[in-house]
Amino acid sequence: MSSEGQATEAKPEETQQVQEGASEQRVEAKPSEAEAKVEERRPTLLDELSKVNSRKPNIPANVLKLLKLSIRMRRGRYSFIRYYNKEHKIRLEDSPWRRPKGIDNKIRMKKKGYPPIVNVGYRGPRGVRGVHPSGFIEVIVHNPEELSRVNPETQAVRIASTVGVRKRIEIIREAVRRGIRVLNVDKRTREAIREVT
Repeated sequence: MSSEGQATEAKPEETQQVQEGASEQRVEAKPSEAEAKVEERRPTLLDELSKVNSRKPNIPANVLKLLKLSIRMRRGRYSFIRYYNKEHKIRLEDSPWRRPKGIDNKIRMKKKGYPPIVNVGYRGPRGVRGVHPSGFIEVIVHNPEELSRVNPETQAVRIASTVGVRKRIEIIREAVRRGIRVLNVDKRTREAIREVT
């Protein structure tokens, strides 16, 4: 019985030594892995851009209330379409809306079952007209120099459609440096930024 008792006493000591050795190994391994991750992972331009784009605008409570109302109205608003054009035989859904002028036009007469006509009742609140749903006022830019006139607290930039990819990256880099939100960063631009950085 005494030999069994000695064996049972020896086992906890061995397990303590094994556990101490394992904890020392774990403690030694953790800092090296963390240092390696820090060295490998540096913030890229896309990371900085997403951080800048997550910022919220500084707007008063009453304007915020109007903005929420505007977003709700926008969701329920009908997408007005241009009426059927006989010359082209197509429904011009992507073209700008035009008022129907024909004497027999059912949309002009507001007949039941036809698309609604544009009317004053569909308009959004006056205080937030032209404001992006994020709460920023949109400013169109064509080059990095135009960013100097933008207020990052209340305004966000939209890069013009005519600007090429190379200059888009320059504008985004300058906007990130100034802390200005960019509203339209498309997939092609993101891929180009990944190639550059």
